[in-house]
Amino acid sequence: MSSTDGTSRVYALSIGQGAGVGGIVEYLALTDVEAGLNAAEAQALRDLLQILSHEIMNSLTPIVSLSVTAEELFAEGGKDLPSPLITEALTTIRRRAEGLNKFVRGYRDLARLPAPDLAPVDLNALLRETQRIFEARWAEGVTLELCLPLTRVVVRVDKAQIEQALLNLLNNAAEACESQPSPRVQVAVEVTDGAATIIVRDNGIGLDPSVRDQIFQPFVSFKTNGNGIGLSLARQIVLGHGGSLGVDTLETESPWKTAFRMRL
Repeated sequence: MSSTDGTSRVYALSIGQGAGVGGIVEYLALTDVEAGLNAAEAQALRDLLQILSHEIMNSLTPIVSLSVTAEELFAEGGKDLPSPLITEALTTIRRRAEGLNKFVRGYRDLARLPAPDLAPVDLNALLRETQRIFEARWAEGVTLELCLPLTRVVVRVDKAQIEQALLNLLNNAAEACESQPSPRVQVAVEVTDGAATIIVRDNGIGLDPSVRDQIFQPFVSFKTNGNGIGLSLARQIVLGHGGSLGVDTLETESPWKTAFRMRL
């Protein structure tokens, strides 16, 4: 909507029921939300830049420092250079450079996620295929249970994208419970109101309530060596399908410690 000065602004429209007093049966209210949207966008940009600068600097600082060290060792040592020191420096440089490359590729994957190519997919068959991929990696350590509906469930999704989202959730669950005495992950399906919901549960260490709102943020990870891409990418995929992905609330006596609910 255009304001009095000719610039475009964003307003929220709400409709309410009047009491009939003074002939008012319904009323409309326009709220200028432009300032709030701009503030939220600016904050999101600041958060993103902070994450990017933090991750990049974490990799570049040791790369620069060790490059200088290696250069000095070469200059001072000549042919009598102590090779273990050079080997250690170059190995660390390579490892940090690979970590930086992995981070940038993860950011690119989030930024360039294509629109889903929707087609009818048998959900039970998709989950069984995903189970086979999961077991190829985790069969020796983590048990995966499938609880599928008896009837055929067909959903319109991008099969490759949803499979990727599921594998991200399953791998996250397996990593969370692999240190338990009997690590288990469960995938269950619920069909209500014409929509299919996939629940991924694990009996791992559980999720600290204080971080529930942060786990889907890009590059935010609470696991050792985690890159913070898996859950964020899974959520972006599901949102691109018009669905939702969130953390489920579990009963205290439940054998499961964490559950993610994917509604398609």
